[in-house]
Amino acid sequence: MRNIDGTVNLIRGPRFLNHAAGGECVKIVVETGDIARWEDEVIVVNLFEGVDHPGGATGAVDTALGHQITAMIATRDVSGAFKDVIVFPTFDRIPANRVM
Repeated sequence: MRNIDGTVNLIRGPRFLNHAAGGECVKIVVETGDIARWEDEVIVVNLFEGVDHPGGATGAVDTALGHQITAMIATRDVSGAFKDVIVFPTFDRIPANRVM
């Protein structure tokens, strides 16, 4: 979901640990910014089945990548189906190394 000013809340923190299995609690920090400018190993965006042109954070990343997500939808390389996961490189078009 985008904020009124068009930015997106980004959640950054340590990996999730299973507290019930004796793991530690997780500290989550919410930051506001442009996910397409986020510098990290991987960024995670969503895509729902039936969406031809992604919007929101996914749309921002798609635009920054020259509409590669839209192209993968058109060629049916990605569908957004339940439990469908795809990871692909950004080839330095954005600061993150991969998109999931």
